[in-house]
Amino acid sequence: MTLKSTKSGYGRFTQILHWINTLFVIGLFYTGISLEKITDEIAKAGYLRIHIGVGLILTALVIIRIIWYFVDVTPEPPSEMFSLRLMAFKAAHLFLYLGLLALVGSGIWILFASGIGLSFADISSDMIANNLPPVAAHGVVAIALLLIVLIHIAGVLSYQIFKGDVLHRMGISWFKHDS
Repeated sequence: MTLKSTKSGYGRFTQILHWINTLFVIGLFYTGISLEKITDEIAKAGYLRIHIGVGLILTALVIIRIIWYFVDVTPEPPSEMFSLRLMAFKAAHLFLYLGLLALVGSGIWILFASGIGLSFADISSDMIANNLPPVAAHGVVAIALLLIVLIHIAGVLSYQIFKGDVLHRMGISWFKHDS
């Protein structure tokens, strides 16, 4: 496996970025949902710091991933992928990137609209006014991104089960499709 992608598959760097981003997004969904439910202010402040820190790291990773997209080769889609599925595949990836950028953008907007900026070490949950427009936008974008992620997962699994092995492209070889 090479660092860079080839026409037939993603390189190790893209695979690693993909799975790290995936873990971070899962963590952000978890902490975001938890923030809505936690009533203990000290715990809430801790979750908020984690959520913001991971969100800022994810921002950097998404920017790296976008830059890498233009530096690296993009593998060809599977040859048996019909045009409607190919359009959905490309749209899902575009909306995943746009959704991630919108989510981190609205998160940063919340920090600046609350007067916190990027220095959030001493943050408390009462420092963020829930009636700010970016808070509502952040929630809506999070739900939209969750739907896009679920559609992406459903599409990949459906293709993997019914058409052919696509998971190997992202480094998962133990789910090979026998055809």
